Amino acid sequence: MTIGIYGPINSSEAFNIYRRLGVRAVYSDIEGVTSHDVAEAKGWGLKVYAAVWTFKTPNLEFGVLGLDGRRDLWAGAGCPNNPNIIRESVKSICAAARLGVDGVVLDGVRFPSPASGRSLFLTCFCEYCVDKAKNLGYEPSEIKEAMQEGIDPTSLLNLPNQDVDPSALNDWVALRIHSITDQVSNIVESVKASNPRLEVGAALFTPSLANLVGQSYSELSSILDFIQPMIYHKGSGLACINFELANLISNFTSKGSEAEALERIYGSLSYARFKPPTDLDKLLRSGLPAPVINVEATKGLSMACRGKAEYTPIIFVLDCDMDGLKEAVVEAQKARPDGIVYFSYHEGLGDAAPTLRPSYERNQ
Repeated sequence: MTIGIYGPINSSEAFNIYRRLGVRAVYSDIEGVTSHDVAEAKGWGLKVYAAVWTFKTPNLEFGVLGLDGRRDLWAGAGCPNNPNIIRESVKSICAAARLGVDGVVLDGVRFPSPASGRSLFLTCFCEYCVDKAKNLGYEPSEIKEAMQEGIDPTSLLNLPNQDVDPSALNDWVALRIHSITDQVSNIVESVKASNPRLEVGAALFTPSLANLVGQSYSELSSILDFIQPMIYHKGSGLACINFELANLISNFTSKGSEAEALERIYGSLSYARFKPPTDLDKLLRSGLPAPVINVEATKGLSMACRGKAEYTPIIFVLDCDMDGLKEAVVEAQKARPDGIVYFSYHEGLGDAAPTLRPSYERNQ
């Protein structure tokens, strides 16, 4: 089983901890990194991947267009269908490849999520998205109208499914998936034409939430060399399952009915048997039970089984005590993935090496 980590590649202290943990691959923000840094990391026996925030742009004109007619950026990114952004993404990836990295991981390769807020989540209606929708046979005005009405968060999680819900919201989720699949395909084709040996993968939202942001495991696993489901059962940022669900509830549920909505969602996602918190504050503070990791990792593996991509879930290791860290790793291993990736490096991981290394070695 391959062990990876998100962390620096210009620190001998980090390299020593990687070695103790059995890490074989490092995924790193390459801003400020040199080809010498990459070569040194490889000298430690590591594979090095550049993490690229895919749709990054400083240009507000390239942002997503909301129901209110305003353009906004989300987490420093714009609309995935904007061709100007795609051109810049390919340039950034090719620049990273010239440093001698083994590959790149596309991060943020999606539309805005619930945790970005309702107005950003319910996008995009820019000229490129409208054209895309019409070319696919969807009607943007009907999608807009559906978004103005009440939306059941539990139903959202089960889209797209034309057989069950032939609605405009179903079309909206399907449009997001078509868009991200097409753009990832375009990026991979352009990058491989420049450097056929470069591995291209992506960090994806956890399987149960991926469709909402436009990520299809079955499609992307057929395009990419590897996929990394971000199965963050706790945390206070974008992509953390507890944080995204809490925001989904607060965006689309009236005050006082949050617990009931959470119970419905837990039942839909097969979490209920682990007795996750139904209080929003507790969900945000404590996260979800660790067995959720196995549920999501297993679900994603099933969704990606027809693809060629290596399947390596990312687990959240920040703010985890030793017992919590070990439990998270064990739950991820139960799904029998191709590997596990840590998010992210911190000095305390060195203390965990004696506890975790034997578990890894049993799965080699």
